[in-house]
Amino acid sequence: MGEIAEVILAVGCHEVIVLPNDGDALLAARHAAALTPLLDVSIIPTRNAAEGIAAALAFDPGAALAEISQRMTAEAGALRSFSVTTAARDSMVDGQRVRKGQFIALDAARRLLAREDSVAAATLGALSRFDGFDLVTCYLGATVDAARAEELRARIAQRGWGAEVEMVPGGQRFEHLLVAVE
Repeated sequence: MGEIAEVILAVGCHEVIVLPNDGDALLAARHAAALTPLLDVSIIPTRNAAEGIAAALAFDPGAALAEISQRMTAEAGALRSFSVTTAARDSMVDGQRVRKGQFIALDAARRLLAREDSVAAATLGALSRFDGFDLVTCYLGATVDAARAEELRARIAQRGWGAEVEMVPGGQRFEHLLVAVE
């Protein structure tokens, strides 16, 4: 919280927009804004980097802060996204048994969408739960190399959804993929 407040102050502007990009950091960002009462701070409730990117694309430097914040919040909230990670332990998630080492797909609210034995299978399982999309953007984690990314792109294309698929280096350490579905 203190670090976020320091960054808000260091920006040197009287209006500041903060994109937490993490549901757990949202409360800290709100507290940081309260610590900087002389500035007009708007917290956009982004839960992951994909929502942050969607919000950032809606930024309009010529608009008033309230209008910008409303537009950015709407764009972030409209984006459907999920992450694919490895289960760290045996557990129950949303009433389903998950084994340590399984690949799980969790939506931005951390609800279980799929549990499978490969990143690709978990991704396809999660995507099958979405209706009507034209674009799938996969932000590749540090564990996903170019060959695996191309294999995943081909498998998504084979499913017949007709969506454009983009593979973007993301570099995240703990998630194999962060996927935006539009």
